[in-house]
Amino acid sequence: KEDGSVLPNKRTWSFASLKPDEIVEFLYKNIVWDKYGIVAINKPYNVCCQGGTVARGSINLIDHLPGLAARLSCPHLHPVHRIDRTSTGIVLLARTEQQARHLKLCFKERRIEKYYYCITRDVPSPLEGIVDIPLTASAKHRDCDWRAALRPTQSALDEANLTVLTRARVPTASSRSGAKEAITRYRVVDKFERCALVEVQPLTGCKHQIRVHLGYGLNTPVLGDHKYSSMRDRLMPQRLPESTLTRLGIRPARARDLPLFLHCQRVAVPVDPSKSPSDSASVSVIKAPFPYQFVRVSVIHSRSKIDTETC
Repeated sequence: KEDGSVLPNKRTWSFASLKPDEIVEFLYKNIVWDKYGIVAINKPYNVCCQGGTVARGSINLIDHLPGLAARLSCPHLHPVHRIDRTSTGIVLLARTEQQARHLKLCFKERRIEKYYYCITRDVPSPLEGIVDIPLTASAKHRDCDWRAALRPTQSALDEANLTVLTRARVPTASSRSGAKEAITRYRVVDKFERCALVEVQPLTGCKHQIRVHLGYGLNTPVLGDHKYSSMRDRLMPQRLPESTLTRLGIRPARARDLPLFLHCQRVAVPVDPSKSPSDSASVSVIKAPFPYQFVRVSVIHSRSKIDTETC
């Protein structure tokens, strides 16, 4: 960039060329909130939020927290939750152990409200609603380590808006025994061609919940979600209309490189551990601007549909 800062490769979303101090500076410039002992980062694509090995070109946020803490002149930064490597948006960190315990308890008690924006392939029908389908871990696949699966009740299968589920895939009662409650509220904000801009609020916290509910529950997978775009076991690149690929500047042969269009745009957080959970004055709303891939899609520039402060 003109100011001399270093950015990851926007075509491959790789951090491989960045040095550790450059990564710390990049993360520092992505901080969108630093108050009340809470630091919020607008997490970029291809950044992991948990320990362990990472894929080539990606980075682990945990590995760079000591450097970021030093940059913020605080002894430690404590991670309190995580979002997927391929998702973007708000990740909360705590400056103190007390605030970390408070935030983790708030997540456990579902007192933190999270709102995501995503672009979907095809338009959800109805345009607004709630998906209430339990989830469980699917069997391991040859092409991936882990995948979630729908485990609907029989009454859910009988509802008209879930006709995309084939009865051949209905689990038995015994296979539903380990299912977790998963509820997702959604609202179509705008639509163009065969895509839609959707606001999503997960009311529970299952892994891959939004992606599975949109992809398998409504048959409108998130753009760039190659894992939950097909019911087939074998992973294939997401199939998109040629007009959509042209709009995104992606050649059909490079469809696999399309990033996931799922962004945690805002969270409502009870910031004061000493205040009552019912005290609305203690709740702060933290917002994160849309990432590069969203900005490239002209629907984001429909400012009448989206809060201009986020664009």
